[in-house]
Amino acid sequence: MIRNFIFTLLLLTIFIAGDVLTIVQAAAAENEFDFAAVKKEGDIFERRYYDIDGDGETETIALKAYNMQISREGDTEEIMSYSGLLTVFKKDKTGKENVLWQAKIPPKSEENSRNAIDFLFCPYGLEPIEAFGNITGSQSVEVISPAVISDLRPVTYRLIKWNNAKKEFTLYKCGILKGALENPSEFKWAAYKDEEVQKCSWIGKISKINSPGVIEAEIWSYSNEKARRGIAVLKCVNDDFIVDKWVENPKTFE
Repeated sequence: MIRNFIFTLLLLTIFIAGDVLTIVQAAAAENEFDFAAVKKEGDIFERRYYDIDGDGETETIALKAYNMQISREGDTEEIMSYSGLLTVFKKDKTGKENVLWQAKIPPKSEENSRNAIDFLFCPYGLEPIEAFGNITGSQSVEVISPAVISDLRPVTYRLIKWNNAKKEFTLYKCGILKGALENPSEFKWAAYKDEEVQKCSWIGKISKINSPGVIEAEIWSYSNEKARRGIAVLKCVNDDFIVDKWVENPKTFE
């Protein structure tokens, strides 16, 4: 059952992981992610459009492909994985896009670290921009992305905030969003311990941002050999997410 649930989670992640092109000011919705959209180093993907610095002009927030791992067999090449570098582009008066800010490539020792602003796309998982906009109700533009998981465990999220004074994104929080196993009313940032998988529920996917500080999300749990999933509207209060209402009550996942 656990192996089947892991496979189901991976299929769902691949199906809903990200979109190649989205034009949204309040929030970004996901479509099926096209892994093959990246052909070479430096290709831009996962584009979002937003007036990130408040000057009335729309900037492009995107991921730039790097660290490509390619399998070669004879004359055949296959892209096995790549990373995405968070980049902000700003148009000048001629309409040319220039880099306003770009994340630093992490050292090899920290590649794909859950503490790095780095996005991995590979056969065993994806780290897309899952939600973008005003996620927590703060005045900052924010990015939230899941870290790759290869086994059964709650999703570890990275919350990345735009600092408009410094014109840069910084990693703000990293952890799971954990709630009670039964009838959860709130989800708090926490470190994850392996033994907790059957003792808690967690935010498993942020579907959309309804308004600043209000999100709609899938809530997952696994206990007594059964996986459950529900959908809730949550309000962010002091960085934690409080259940406002259930769109779909948690039920056993078939």
